[in-house]
Amino acid sequence: MKRLLPLLVLVPILLFGGRYAYEKFAVSEEAKIARQLDALAKEFGKDKDETIIVAMQRGAKILDYFADEFVAEPGSPFPKVDNKKQFIGLIANFRNTTKRLTVSDVERDIRTRGHVADVVTTLRADYNGLGQRGTEVRRFQIGMEKFSGDWLITRVHLLEE
Repeated sequence: MKRLLPLLVLVPILLFGGRYAYEKFAVSEEAKIARQLDALAKEFGKDKDETIIVAMQRGAKILDYFADEFVAEPGSPFPKVDNKKQFIGLIANFRNTTKRLTVSDVERDIRTRGHVADVVTTLRADYNGLGQRGTEVRRFQIGMEKFSGDWLITRVHLLEE
């Protein structure tokens, strides 16, 4: 029995360690993109008041998910954006006027072709700001490209209002 005890301890460790290594290192490109978009949604979120400096810092983190050249058409009331300076200002202004924001993925379809990916996603945003509270659900088409091993957003287009 004493000889089986180390084996009984070692087997679960190997199973869980192997699963972790597989999920961490042997994931599909679609899974990498999905994780990245989940992280981006979390960055967009806000659960407490923040200064304009913190809003700008969060905006800068959000920009890391976007290529240097991109186009975003998020739909009304937001304008079309085609440069990072304009985008970070829009993000900071929005965060400054919103007390709480939660962005979650409702549905997502990811298709990759080499270093290019097309994502169609339905996002749900629960918000509270400027005396308004509500939920919006919007469907977007997101274009991504792989630059130096990282998937970056090159375009965002609202599919339906």
